[in-house]
Amino acid sequence: MTLFKYDTIQQDPFTGLDALLDHFSRGFRNNLPDSFGTKQVQVNLYSTEDSYEVRAELPGFRKEEVNVEIENAVLEIRANKAADKESGQPKVALLRKITVGDDVDAEKVNARLQDGILSIHLPKREVRKPKAIKVD
Repeated sequence: MTLFKYDTIQQDPFTGLDALLDHFSRGFRNNLPDSFGTKQVQVNLYSTEDSYEVRAELPGFRKEEVNVEIENAVLEIRANKAADKESGQPKVALLRKITVGDDVDAEKVNARLQDGILSIHLPKREVRKPKAIKVD
């Protein structure tokens, strides 16, 4: 199994800008709308000969709060937790989009959330091999 290191700084040129804006907005958080800013889900990507594996960190989320979709070779992980006024917990929104490639069999993808870790199994399609056709 191969682990792919995903460096968001190299992949997303705006990561530094997000950190700078986060620094400036700390004092203004209470005045911002709840939908402002969505944080990225932390993931590890693995590859085997016959599948890809995605492991995402979602501590404190229940499976009802997690949505996983795959469309046009893009895997989208979205987790939303509503604000809890009794405990003072703010709304939490996490999002991650990962391009997985056209070799994934989208019909056989499955996901499981256990102990705050979302495991997504993305099986690869069988490689189409050339078939020799006998000419009569």
